[in-house]
Amino acid sequence: IGWIALVDESSGVSCSDCWIITVVLAVGGWFFTAWRQRVLQRKQIAVELLNRNRFQSAWVEGQAAVFNKLNTEPNFDWASLAERHLGNGTLTDEELKSYHHLRIVLNFLEFIAIAVLNRAADENIIRWALQSQYQRLDSGVKKFIIKVREKAHSEEIYINLTTLAEKWRKKPSYARPTA
Repeated sequence: IGWIALVDESSGVSCSDCWIITVVLAVGGWFFTAWRQRVLQRKQIAVELLNRNRFQSAWVEGQAAVFNKLNTEPNFDWASLAERHLGNGTLTDEELKSYHHLRIVLNFLEFIAIAVLNRAADENIIRWALQSQYQRLDSGVKKFIIKVREKAHSEEIYINLTTLAEKWRKKPSYARPTA
């Protein structure tokens, strides 16, 4: 408001024009501040989502087991696990453990994908942290996901996870190197 005093009558700007400009700037500033707060809140939520589950033993154990199996046994038949488990077949203790580890990982990543796709969490932070995991799981266990959907008669199972993985696959990563 102090700049109003600098406007003299020779500038051609009336005092009422100054008040209108001041109100417009104040409202615009309020909207910018609200928008900026929302952006910061989304970034904070993203970091909290990552940290909250990163250190829980089920997530850590499941993640390690699933990615170890994906790396050491790339042709492992995840779909048969789903077929036998959901079709009331029998699984060995080791197979049942693998099945549960995979469901823990997929469920967590589905939860994160819901937050990202609904703009509750910052997509860039989640992407930098988890993009390779989404794409690796989407390609490595696609048949498992398809079989779970068939058995449940629902195409909606893990739809957010697969949607986000596909979205990230289509556009290049913007990951920044750390210093």
